[in-house]
Amino acid sequence: MKIDYEKKIAKAALKIRAIKLDPKKPFPGASGYYMPIYNDNRMFLFYPKYRTLISEAFEEILQQEEINFEVVAGTSTAGISPATTLADNLQKPII
Repeated sequence: MKIDYEKKIAKAALKIRAIKLDPKKPFPGASGYYMPIYNDNRMFLFYPKYRTLISEAFEEILQQEEINFEVVAGTSTAGISPATTLADNLQKPII
């Protein structure tokens, strides 16, 4: 059975307020531009079930696309946690 990860992750992000929408009062971005959406993936760090969900989605993509790799990498802040979970599940090193 195929899981609709996109919808599940989006719903989770809205539930935990990792995604905020406010077209009337846009959020300032690091670029200096103001946007009506704010995405803070660091919010997922607190929720193990959502970290697992994200890791499972990455695993499915890797399998579907037949991507072969030796190491998992995660960018600073919000990328470290999902990369760690993925690397642990796949028993791969992480950088």
